[in-house]
Amino acid sequence: MAVFRPPYSNLNELIKDKPRQVKRKARKAVGLPASEDVAVLAAMLKSLQDAVEDHLGHGTSSAATAIPHLLALYKEDILDAFVYLDLQFIDLPFRDKPLRETSAAYAGYGLGLCSNYTDLITCKRELDNWPQKVVMAVLYTQSALTVSLSITKSAYSLFEPQYRHLEDFTLGYGARHDYLSQDYYWELVRDRLGEIMIQNRYERPAHVLLLGENAHDKKFASILAEVLESVMQKKPKVWQEDAEGVAAKGVAELPKRAPWDPYRRSGKDDGFKGLVEDIDSLLLVSDNSLAE
Repeated sequence: MAVFRPPYSNLNELIKDKPRQVKRKARKAVGLPASEDVAVLAAMLKSLQDAVEDHLGHGTSSAATAIPHLLALYKEDILDAFVYLDLQFIDLPFRDKPLRETSAAYAGYGLGLCSNYTDLITCKRELDNWPQKVVMAVLYTQSALTVSLSITKSAYSLFEPQYRHLEDFTLGYGARHDYLSQDYYWELVRDRLGEIMIQNRYERPAHVLLLGENAHDKKFASILAEVLESVMQKKPKVWQEDAEGVAAKGVAELPKRAPWDPYRRSGKDDGFKGLVEDIDSLLLVSDNSLAE
């Protein structure tokens, strides 16, 4: 049975989703999370919020998010998790969907951003004139290995359909001792890193973005370098300096620029500038937390 979620593509979808929405509203009215999925997300968000507040020494009232490319992870559920925690969601106005980790990392590494974002006309002209590029994003954590081969012009645009993305929760760094031998484990990692490029005739990446706390592992780095050398004539630029925190940096950078967003549908500020200036902190919905 198909499950419809906002944003709906037609009135029929809205009508069919009405019973589910009524149930969600009823749960929220009595102080419960909108669904079981929302309860899980809220618990994860609360742990991140507590960690941020302990670090800052004061409370937080608002947050922005980036999410990994996971099926059935919907913006609706993320928004309701924020509502349950009474946490204001900073919604980047040029996006109908949640910010993907690939775009966040791209921005976090200083890529796809115009030089003077407060000059709206020049910024938009600069972004529009950039060529499309293929970007390979590789997340490597204790619990997951994910690879994407996305197409982007800037941090504001991303084409990353499911068939250009893979995730493997059996090949995280923490699982390497679960296999008969580590040599076998690393061979599987090697196969997954090259799978999208080898099985498809996609254009090779101009940039490789590393994410995750284990992306700096020497063995992993050497295997990734071998894979890239085997399928490419010219090695792309590998961005890895701040793999663990780079997506969080991008999540903070984009809302800062949002009041001057060159792709905003309306020329009005809509109060967004004041909201960003009043942010207590920005929270990253991290890939590792979602994987766990």
